[in-house]
Amino acid sequence: GVTPGSGLRVATGLTVTALDDTPASDGVYYYGATSLDSSGNESGLSEVASALSDRVAPTAAIATATGTVTTGSYPLTFTLSKPLASVPILLFVANGAGPQAVSLSASSPTVWTGTLTVTAATAYGAATFQFQGTDFAGNSGTSITAGRTLFVDNRGPIGAVTLYPFSPLKAGEADLALILDEPAVSTPTLAFVIAATTYPVTLEGAGTTWIATITIPSGVNGTAYFVSAATDALGNRGTTLSSGGSFVIDTTAPGA
Repeated sequence: GVTPGSGLRVATGLTVTALDDTPASDGVYYYGATSLDSSGNESGLSEVASALSDRVAPTAAIATATGTVTTGSYPLTFTLSKPLASVPILLFVANGAGPQAVSLSASSPTVWTGTLTVTAATAYGAATFQFQGTDFAGNSGTSITAGRTLFVDNRGPIGAVTLYPFSPLKAGEADLALILDEPAVSTPTLAFVIAATTYPVTLEGAGTTWIATITIPSGVNGTAYFVSAATDALGNRGTTLSSGGSFVIDTTAPGA
């Protein structure tokens, strides 16, 4: 059984049968009452009742298999610090996008499971979870103590091409650098196209930095453009060049 502590009188002179008491700290408290008749005679102690004082808001922790997600479905475990009076609300907010509700199922009063779905339309970049839940004492909580952030990587590497000498290029060799915004897991493919003819480029390097020497053929003039493809560690394939995607070839000598 429970050994009671010293008693503390919390109210006197009551003429009602109800009392709101706010203890100095949270915990289980036990209450008994006596009554006085008109002659001042005090009764014995009533049957003791207990009540829980709880002013602590619920918190949540989220566990996923990885901190970086790409297109697909990801199971998650949602653990609460205490049981709630209703189903918790969990939202996933991708970078700059509106909230996406995550459906949850209860495994126990404090452990819930759900599935996060990432599509090609999900915004790339840092993302966060948001939570709201109310416990049986009416305390509303929003704090996520672990697993609040994820990174969405659902696009391939984006490249930028630099040539030296700069455009326009004449016949002969030119140096090229392809810089990616994230590492490629294998050698990217690169070629330049002009007048319906494709000229493959042999790249050397690793990670985000790749170099090559290209040869501009004689007798070719006009605007050439690069086509590229690179794959990141999550299998995302990127074909976008943010800069340097085209250059001018001028192999015709000026007239006398």
